[in-house]
Amino acid sequence: MSSDGDSPKGLMWTLKWLGSVVTGVIAFVGLIAGFVKAIQGETELYIPLLIVICTVILSAVCFYYAWWWKPELEDKGSIIIQPPSNKIVKTQAVKVKHRKFVRRVSWVGILIVPLSGISGFLIWQKYQSLPPQETIVLVANFDGPEPQKYRVTEAIYNNLETSIRAYENAKVERLNKSLSQRDEAISEGTKRKATVVIWGDYGQTSEVVPVNAKFTVLRSPSAFPDLELAANNQKTKVSKVAELNDFSLQTRLSEEMSYLTLFTLGLVQYSLEKDKDAVDLFTNALKIVEKVPSPSLDKSYIYFHRGNSHILLKHICTCTQKDYELAIEDYEKAVQLRPDFTNAYINLGLAYDRSGNVDEAIKNYDQAIKLNPNASLAYNNRGIVYVRQGNYSDAIANYNKAIKNSPNFGLAYFNRGLAYADQLKYKEAIDDYNQ
Repeated sequence: MSSDGDSPKGLMWTLKWLGSVVTGVIAFVGLIAGFVKAIQGETELYIPLLIVICTVILSAVCFYYAWWWKPELEDKGSIIIQPPSNKIVKTQAVKVKHRKFVRRVSWVGILIVPLSGISGFLIWQKYQSLPPQETIVLVANFDGPEPQKYRVTEAIYNNLETSIRAYENAKVERLNKSLSQRDEAISEGTKRKATVVIWGDYGQTSEVVPVNAKFTVLRSPSAFPDLELAANNQKTKVSKVAELNDFSLQTRLSEEMSYLTLFTLGLVQYSLEKDKDAVDLFTNALKIVEKVPSPSLDKSYIYFHRGNSHILLKHICTCTQKDYELAIEDYEKAVQLRPDFTNAYINLGLAYDRSGNVDEAIKNYDQAIKLNPNASLAYNNRGIVYVRQGNYSDAIANYNKAIKNSPNFGLAYFNRGLAYADQLKYKEAIDDYNQ
């Protein structure tokens, strides 16, 4: 009895072979799907898990065919009752050729598949770390009474979604879950590469539905400018101006929702580094406050961010005196509305410094430090002003305070090193540069 494909043993071998091939194909397709999803920037846990599972399955298939697959044993076990015909000999030769090809491919797969899996994981990690190509506003569910009646979350999302269509590289997404803590907002926003996470809650009165919308800003403009200071014929990086990462806006669900929408769109344009559009949107948001006066609408944040838009989205060389004047005007209004607005005082001090009024700059840095004795950036910036005034002892004292408050504040070490170098204290300067 011969062992052709018609025998039961040959049929079993064929079924095993087909099953292995199907398994290998499924694993390979899954591996490719993992690569595609990684390239698309999806960061869910199932992507690396899928890559690992597919790599293991495909590697196991390759090892099986390279080491344990022994179809020759079936040939030796066959009972030959007549001399083999030419057809049988040719069939056997095809089998031998096919088996050699399968083994060679399997040996190559043993090397290629793990490398492909590692490459897929590295690609996933690479795209995890890259900033997104678009600005994403993530809207969480707003908790409150009678959600089906007031539909606060839907109102916020629909307003934003409709308004944001006019802007390229920007979109709004629903989170479909509520958030109660800042850490949750950061976690969810980071996972989805959001620029701004809007979350909060709402209440209920006989006349209005007050909405407490909280903003968590996760990403600043990608090319956030480093302001420079000419010192001793050198260009020295000073610092990045203070950013405001968390704040709340009190609104009502009625016409004030347009205020919320315009402010959010202003943040979107700010993150896209479009200063003119950001200024226009913040200005339009302020116009709503004039039309609909309400103590719940906090204008200080809008003035703060509009001030940033005047000078922060331009390289220092392109900022005009008018830009600084407009920024100073907005920062002044922000601190008038909120006398405890530390970041606004820091930015106001920097705007005064860059416009040439160092006395006002120091005055505002003093106020920021009075409000927050741990404001390392204020100490650092005040130290820079003292250096330009030739007051090295006070400058170094300020840098020391900044470093004490923030031991990893590299810029403060660098600036203190410059101050030591100006005093010919090269050993101390080198120590700071090394730090």
